[in-house]
Amino acid sequence: MEPQLFAWVPEQDNISFCSHFAGSLPVSSGTRSGLVLSCGSNSFGQLELPQISGPCLISQKIESLKEKVMNVTAGLRHALAATDSGLVLQWRNGMASWAKHASQGKALLLFLTAKESCEVAGLEDIKVKTVAAGSYHSVSLTDEGHLYVWGSNKHGQLVSRDIFLAEPKKIDTQCFSHEKIRAVWSGWTHLVARTGRIFKKRAAESLKLKPYMR
Repeated sequence: MEPQLFAWVPEQDNISFCSHFAGSLPVSSGTRSGLVLSCGSNSFGQLELPQISGPCLISQKIESLKEKVMNVTAGLRHALAATDSGLVLQWRNGMASWAKHASQGKALLLFLTAKESCEVAGLEDIKVKTVAAGSYHSVSLTDEGHLYVWGSNKHGQLVSRDIFLAEPKKIDTQCFSHEKIRAVWSGWTHLVARTGRIFKKRAAESLKLKPYMR
């Protein structure tokens, strides 16, 4: 199959893309519009397009995102956006079953089960600049260079002894030798963080993140 022109992308915008197993979520990343467009499979409503029940072949604007979006990412069945004001929004209930199992009957925070974009509780006084997502976990990087994580910790990737984190938890800076985090990426079940060095975390390692390379 030959490459195809991505439909309905504003020509004046700079575009960055994130993709996941079930589709793609492109976001205009320049200072012009901050729109989020989505397309692809919508089996779990992860495209945040309530007017479309099936697959979306032409990229559509996500209307529920009212603020200018600076960064967007997608997990297996959920997605995240960081806004210009530093808020973190999450939508779809990809973490819901994990959260219900771990909560043992306790009430869940709204963002864990929200079908529309919802502010992530626990980050209200923190300005986030970047978000990342794995299959069933989420990560945010603040302006100050700190990492907050939540979601499934089945593989130990969230540097916690808990199997599930129902709200954002800050990773101790000691794990990174007290260095400021400059960037973060997430795979399905692992995390990579960059300071002046690169740190990795996966289940086979101890709870302390270790330098991968200089």
